[in-house]
Amino acid sequence: MTEAKRVPSVGKDDRNFRSQYLEKIGFRGVDQRKELELLWQEDPLKTDMFSNFALKHSLPSCDRLSVWKVILGVAPRYAKNKEQNWKWKRIPYEDSLRFMKSAGRIQTEAIMPKAQIQSIIWLLFDGHLKFDYESQLTEFWPRNFSAISETMFKIYESQNRTNADVEVFYLSQGLADLLKRFSSNDIITEAIQSFLHILSTNQGTSNIYPHLDKIGLTQGTEPFRTWFSRGFAGVLNTPALEKIWDKVIGGSLKILVFAAVALIESCKMALLTCQTSQEAVRCLTATSEETDEMIAQTAIEMWIDDGCQIYFEKQIKSNDVKSENTLSSHPTPISNNEIIDLIEPNFAMSTMIRILPSLD
Repeated sequence: MTEAKRVPSVGKDDRNFRSQYLEKIGFRGVDQRKELELLWQEDPLKTDMFSNFALKHSLPSCDRLSVWKVILGVAPRYAKNKEQNWKWKRIPYEDSLRFMKSAGRIQTEAIMPKAQIQSIIWLLFDGHLKFDYESQLTEFWPRNFSAISETMFKIYESQNRTNADVEVFYLSQGLADLLKRFSSNDIITEAIQSFLHILSTNQGTSNIYPHLDKIGLTQGTEPFRTWFSRGFAGVLNTPALEKIWDKVIGGSLKILVFAAVALIESCKMALLTCQTSQEAVRCLTATSEETDEMIAQTAIEMWIDDGCQIYFEKQIKSNDVKSENTLSSHPTPISNNEIIDLIEPNFAMSTMIRILPSLD
């Protein structure tokens, strides 16, 4: 009796179900899944290791928000104080929300969008809320925070996670504060200079650079200063933006420069028909979700080819100078050897209850 031979299937994926499932939820291999599982088993959680993982890999959708919360300090590093840590975050938010409603600063959600409500609380937490809060909401950073918060709400809605306003606020606060630290005048200037240098020398965009310069899109700092400062929130669609934010939250601002270059490259045919910088901005902010996915993938590939840069270097002509800000030498965002309290409130100390010493 002859042994039947297995005929390979044509046009079908022969991978097992486990491999197909892991790739569907964002993992490119079983090794990544195991690496992330080992990180979750640590106690305390090693923030720098999660940052490195986010820089090396695209985070799976099922773990993305959890990893973001660890890196941004929203979730506690110690397992035994998880509930108490969250209490320190939830109560100040709810108390501030209730106070601002009673003071007439915040209206109902039917009148005032959630992102705008959270912008007011963010200003309150930072100690920068003004009496004329309505005009303050139109200023540079409140507008950026509102865009970040609105995008974060969309990410939660895409995962069918509702009634998570407190989590959305602290994630938005962590990302906004991170981008605010990145967006000092010197760094923003270097970011724009790096963007213009790549735009004028990149094979896919160098031919359109003279036209962009002619219509004034590359002559000032806007709109790219705003887009860098808000991490492209409100510019790219949410699914693509998640992948960009993986790298930003991991510690790389340089990825935003490549996102801008990839955005220009994907719209270059439409940009050639634009006669003003305003038309060009409208063109760049009207891309489809499929186009944005390609933009994110191209930006990440360009960032990898560039050496996974974290920060910016001034344009140096010598090829002998090597960057120290690569993935292999990624600076530790939070040292695991740092002595910290188990409970880590991230709001102003004035909102805490002062415990007086015993008189005994």
